[in-house]
Amino acid sequence: MLIDIIDVGSVSTHSAKNGRQYQSLEVTYKNEQGQAQSKKLMSFGSKDVFATAQSWQKGDKVNIATEKDDNGYWQWTRVLAEGEVATVAPAKSAGGSTTRVAGSNYPTADERAQTQVYIIRQSSLTNAV
Repeated sequence: MLIDIIDVGSVSTHSAKNGRQYQSLEVTYKNEQGQAQSKKLMSFGSKDVFATAQSWQKGDKVNIATEKDDNGYWQWTRVLAEGEVATVAPAKSAGGSTTRVAGSNYPTADERAQTQVYIIRQSSLTNAV
């Protein structure tokens, strides 16, 4: 993602709940579509990007590699050289083989069959008692 730096805020130091110190930095930029956005960078995130961002000036053009984290947020992972293109990482597999559609709350056919088995067992136990 090629961005145009509008402003880089000053480095702020914060204390976490566990007592550890960390730093943050706010970068205001124009994205590839020309929209102004801002990104808060943390010292415990991508350390290379955080260190490099401190030297950025207004008007700099920076090529950033981004990646979606486990929580669904886009993170800046590294600064790319001019003309370099970020490689697209393959989608992470959720583990097992399911037929569930992401975001759907409906059970799959296997889950419905297993629920029926549980209902029959419970009913049989109730009748036996």
